[in-house]
Amino acid sequence: MDATETRPLPTWLELALRARIWAPFCFLYFALLFTWAETAPGGLYESDGYFHARYAQLFPERGLTREFPWTQASTWRGNFCDKEFLYHMLLVPFCRNPIEPIKGAQILAVILALAVLVAQYYLLRLHHVPHPLLCTLIFASLSGAVLLRLGMIRSHVLSMLLFQVGLHLMLDKRWKALAALGFIYAWSYTFPWVLPLTAAIFALGHGVSRGEWRLRPPAAALAGVTVGSILHPYFPGTLENFLTYIQVIALSASGRVQSGVTLGNELYALTPGEFLRNFPLLTLLQTVGFAWALLRFKARLRPESIATMGVAWFWFAGCLLMPRLIEYAAPATALAAGFLLRDLLAGVNLRAAFTGPKRVPWLVGLAAAATILAGAHSSSVSTFVATVQDRPPRRFSGAAGWMKRHLEPGETIMNLWWDDFPELYYDAPEQHYLCGLDPTYMLRWNEVVTRRLEAMRARKRGLDGAWLLDSFGSRLLILRRPAADAYPELRGKGWKTLYEDEHAALFHYEGLAED
Repeated sequence: MDATETRPLPTWLELALRARIWAPFCFLYFALLFTWAETAPGGLYESDGYFHARYAQLFPERGLTREFPWTQASTWRGNFCDKEFLYHMLLVPFCRNPIEPIKGAQILAVILALAVLVAQYYLLRLHHVPHPLLCTLIFASLSGAVLLRLGMIRSHVLSMLLFQVGLHLMLDKRWKALAALGFIYAWSYTFPWVLPLTAAIFALGHGVSRGEWRLRPPAAALAGVTVGSILHPYFPGTLENFLTYIQVIALSASGRVQSGVTLGNELYALTPGEFLRNFPLLTLLQTVGFAWALLRFKARLRPESIATMGVAWFWFAGCLLMPRLIEYAAPATALAAGFLLRDLLAGVNLRAAFTGPKRVPWLVGLAAAATILAGAHSSSVSTFVATVQDRPPRRFSGAAGWMKRHLEPGETIMNLWWDDFPELYYDAPEQHYLCGLDPTYMLRWNEVVTRRLEAMRARKRGLDGAWLLDSFGSRLLILRRPAADAYPELRGKGWKTLYEDEHAALFHYEGLAED
């Protein structure tokens, strides 16, 4: 054996490569990061968590009812379907405090975020990827959006975990377990078809690499999701959810102007410049790293590596159209990077490479990779921290206190911004509202009325108190304070201010007084 092959590695490199030593410290770091994000002063940086916390707190007394009167201008009012049933069941034991259920939801949010990172690490280890902690750090460094979405109190974090389990089952060829996972997915997430789509791309990539076309992965996943959707406690509402999600995709693809309604920002495509700024490492790996490895070393890549790369490319393409799909592009990209690392280093004596006469290129390459990863992670954490620190306060807590003291339970309070609903529902669940969570459910309920409400919200037409009263039987309107200041008619004849503070204002329509 050549002497250079027996020379010990530098101490710093030997320590750096011992993932089992560093893994607990790494996960403790992420646990502290997400705990800080959940407990920092102020409100949530993503308001949907308020809805999920209050819904879970009220579930034991409401059960599987199909009525949801909190959104009067929505199909949910009389045809409610809990599209995230198992996620809410996970939340229930954490959200028993009727005053502040959000505190329990924040505990589960930290647990789920950490579970996704730990699952990524063990997914890599189970499939014999060298240095799995390195590829887990790649996952957490692909974009600040990855950390932001991991820290949200929303069902997509559970979906990420199920997605990782699905990839493991596909790699292990456990089709019955994959079908069972599909069933669980259908009870857990809005769009469980993520699993059969992923299985189809996995099978396609495997077929391209081996010339053997396997129908069992997509068939098993599709069967599980289909049966789960049919046996769902809210069936046939699950079919309505599927159609609604297709409509969401169509609306987001058409853009804000053409669709006529405003959806969540994560649903709209970014410009090329914005995409590169938000996803630099993801773009580098997908367009340069994977392509280079495939073109130059295809013969050395295992079929599952090419299949996983295909899955990563598929969700990366989805990310170009809808940035929120980073939640699937990120774990798939990190797994594919790990597989490429495993296959390309197969048969390479790292001890000889880093200590032998040709060690300089290896050390330079390692230094360059470490620098890129450190820079990407620093940028991701900086984006995460800045967003958390810039989060808004609870805007409707003061108005909610006034409503509890002065209004009868069940009165309808008109709101024009659908993303105000989670806070209103959380702080004042005794009252009902108009718009809630997703304007697509409003469009499916009544497109004409929804577009008229949207025109008022966007200030394309003035507030029509008489029409609002006739349509919804309510004289009460609540707005964020900055939004209220944009409607001069609210300070004129016909409207009376009932309550206002620095964050919100509540108005009463005085026109068309009854005899």
